[in-house]
Amino acid sequence: MWNRGYRTAYIPIKSGYHYANLTTKPVINYYGLRANTALIMLLDTRFSWVKPFYLFRRDLGYKVLCLFRDEYCKAHRGFLDGKWLANVVRERLGFRLDLYKAPHVRMKITDLILLNYLILDRISKALNKPLFIT
Repeated sequence: MWNRGYRTAYIPIKSGYHYANLTTKPVINYYGLRANTALIMLLDTRFSWVKPFYLFRRDLGYKVLCLFRDEYCKAHRGFLDGKWLANVVRERLGFRLDLYKAPHVRMKITDLILLNYLILDRISKALNKPLFIT
């Protein structure tokens, strides 16, 4: 939204929990690699200068590992499809996502910890389960 000039607001609280690999096998996840590669290629951040090196290393690494195990061939396919997906999305959007345009509010770490603790405590009591900040 901010890339299109809309005013946005961000509230730094947890609104949900994601448990990794509960719906997929814990082996290399094709869709996760595809999405991660596309996101890396679409975002402009202060670390964008590292992207070409990182993508080259990932491409070469999966090619080499593919010689030893088939699951790395799936990973390489996910990487290549992620690059393709990023190009399709960039063509349709007409621009990359620029995180420098994202609005943000600086918070003291003590406020953030207190906010997280209060929210987690309420959720924990409602679910009758202990929750932890990781």
